[in-house]
Amino acid sequence: KPGKKGGAGMAAILKEEVQKLQENETALEEMVTAAFTGLFVERYRDRAEEVRASCLSALGRVMQLHPSMFLADTYLKYLGWSLSDMAAAVRAASLSQLSAVYTAHGAAEEICRVDGKPVSGAERLLNFTRRFESRFIEMTRDVDVKVAVEAIKFIDLLHDLDLLADKAQAVSEVVRVMRNNEPSQLKALVPLVNKQMEAGAAGPPSSGKRKGKKGAAGGAASQPIVQLASYAWDTAGGEAEKMPEVCLKMALAMSDKQPLLLDWTGYTDLLLGEALDDAAEHLQGALLYLMSAGAVFVNSIKEPATPRKKRALADQDERALALSAELGRSLTELLEKYGAQREALPALLGLVGQLRLRGAQAALKGPAFGSLLEQLEACFFKHNDATSIALCAGAWSELMQQPGAPTLEEQARARFRKLSSKLVAALKPLDAHTKKKPTAPFAFDEAAIAMSRLARLVTVQPQAAAAALKPIDGLGERLVAAVEARKEQRAPADGGLVACTTLLLQLETTVLCAAFSEVYDEPSEAVLEKRDDLLLLLGRALHAPSAAVARLAAALLAWLLQSTCSIEKGSGASEEAEEAEGGTPQESREALLTWFDAQLERAAAGELEEEEEVQEQEDGGKDDGLKVAVTSGPKWLSDVVKSGLAGGVSFAAAVRLLLVHLDHLPRDYKEFAKELWGHIAKVRPHELSDRQLGVLTLSFEEDEPAVFEAVAKQVAKLPAPAGAAAKGKAGEAAQATIEAGAAWALEPGHARDRARFVEGGLAPLLALCTAKGAALIARGELSDRFGGKSATLYPRWNRELRKVAGSERGRSKGLSAASPRQAASASRSRARARVVEEEEDEDE
Repeated sequence: KPGKKGGAGMAAILKEEVQKLQENETALEEMVTAAFTGLFVERYRDRAEEVRASCLSALGRVMQLHPSMFLADTYLKYLGWSLSDMAAAVRAASLSQLSAVYTAHGAAEEICRVDGKPVSGAERLLNFTRRFESRFIEMTRDVDVKVAVEAIKFIDLLHDLDLLADKAQAVSEVVRVMRNNEPSQLKALVPLVNKQMEAGAAGPPSSGKRKGKKGAAGGAASQPIVQLASYAWDTAGGEAEKMPEVCLKMALAMSDKQPLLLDWTGYTDLLLGEALDDAAEHLQGALLYLMSAGAVFVNSIKEPATPRKKRALADQDERALALSAELGRSLTELLEKYGAQREALPALLGLVGQLRLRGAQAALKGPAFGSLLEQLEACFFKHNDATSIALCAGAWSELMQQPGAPTLEEQARARFRKLSSKLVAALKPLDAHTKKKPTAPFAFDEAAIAMSRLARLVTVQPQAAAAALKPIDGLGERLVAAVEARKEQRAPADGGLVACTTLLLQLETTVLCAAFSEVYDEPSEAVLEKRDDLLLLLGRALHAPSAAVARLAAALLAWLLQSTCSIEKGSGASEEAEEAEGGTPQESREALLTWFDAQLERAAAGELEEEEEVQEQEDGGKDDGLKVAVTSGPKWLSDVVKSGLAGGVSFAAAVRLLLVHLDHLPRDYKEFAKELWGHIAKVRPHELSDRQLGVLTLSFEEDEPAVFEAVAKQVAKLPAPAGAAAKGKAGEAAQATIEAGAAWALEPGHARDRARFVEGGLAPLLALCTAKGAALIARGELSDRFGGKSATLYPRWNRELRKVAGSERGRSKGLSAASPRQAASASRSRARARVVEEEEDEDE
């Protein structure tokens, strides 16, 4: 029976047991501390990052299992210090363990007791959190994306546990990470963005009423969208060009957790309400970009449905239908309100491209669709710059390619034809002016803007716009004549006139190529006649005094001939060329080269001019341009070469044939060759080098040795540099050609005829090199490959190299007075060099 004596005995026993347990606990703590100090403290700084990461993982686990001992600053500091480790894997391991520890014990009401009072997990973690909070925030901008994502999630956890010193400031700093525009980071940021928006961050009020919808207001629900748009604008760095990419990434990464990104009614209520009327224009544009990006997201191509994706795809289809319905109701008003804003135009017209007529038929019944087309047409006339005009034309293209709504499609096509006629009518003053004296003043700049609109619109549906161009037939010929008249008047070409000319040439070529693509097998006589007229016009424009007109005409002529089969019976082509019509592109190119070579041979033999005179007499003296065999002088040659030889023949192939016959051709052909080569030489040394090497290698593979050497000689003569700058450029090009040509010659497949290529093709180019360039070649690898023991195989190479490199040494020596002994030595060296050269000449 318990009594006083028994109770006292039990208390003593219990006290003894407690004392033993405390002693055991102390001993265990000492053992753990010794193990921690002897093992962890040494190995958490190991050279191997895997060992360091394993140490941190072990520390995190024991913190979760025994928080009363390990959840203390004594141990937490090691995880904090490891946040600055050089290895991303170690930083990620530290963050991962901290997240696990905070999740397990951050909200615990009691971790241990101190002086009999319970201590919560937040109290144990608060000091450590304050110490390393700045580092946590800094890690959200870590160079490693995975580490940055873990840091963002950890900040969100600290926010939920109420452990941040200043929540608003911390979230504001972390949200700036959106500027990285990394999808995984954007996805991780969604909870923090939501928290900031819920906290009532700055944004324009949305209490105004929406225009056109009685009683509808933007409402408070639309305010967070403004903040999202502001985030997007900051992420893009205030550059409108980056907004489409930034907003699309936001939609892809954040739409699942942030439904406001796909709230179409919220967008339109806010954009069409009065709340944003006083807001900055860039913010209005940012909202449109965000809405457009969301539209692209929901209308994107869907993958085949699987059991897991069926629900998600069904939701996406539902959102796409809701988008089309809302755009059908609101797009007309959006175009009217924001169509004049250049910054917002890409996003606004992007919404036109995302409109699906099938899903918007109910909203576009009656006059609604007509009003939409009217506003789209008005938008076309509000902008004059080329980029905006191209965007408007693209919107028309997207709208007319929509399937599933035939009535609306036909209505769009009818409006398109009407717009084309209106643009052509705007060119009637220009057409009337070109029929008068060319000296009359005229505002070509306004006509150029109208022409640019028409040229862009024609690319949408060339055949639909072709009928509207009939009122301005012949305008292209008169514009080219006006450009030519400027030269006769010795007046500078008007920029607006040049723009009108180039745009109209491009427009007519586009329409004609589209006509051929539709009826290529059996083109009508009218189409063929139009093609012949345009070929003549482009050939004439090649010689216009305006370089811009000539360059464009050359490109358009190559495109037109390539697209409409340039080799026609009766065009002066040979029988072989005519037989190649309808064959493969390679056959067509070979036949055209054969014809070109035949024409050059006849010109060299003096037969071509006589045939021209006969042809002109038969035609009554009328110059039919490309319809006769050739035109007077080298014009036909210019037409063929500048247009890329019609079927994509390389420049090297054309010039090779020209150089083969150049010695025997009339003077004007030689002048043309120099002019052509000089035009290329003016651009860049490396481009001239590419041309030179292409001609040399092609001639080496195609021609006999004597022909190849003649071509190489012409290549070395053609640059004809005048002035120090031109000589330096020619020398730089020659040096690059020699180095690239030597590499080509040293390939194993060219070993047999290597000496012939180096001696006949590269050695003549050494004369063009600067002394410094020749000296570099003489000291380089080529000197070992073509000199020394191999010098007997390359006598001309070594002779030319010594000449050019020696001139530099001679000049440098001439700068200082030489002693008699040095002069005698130099004289003996020159005598020996002359003997060697004579012996080499005899050997050669």
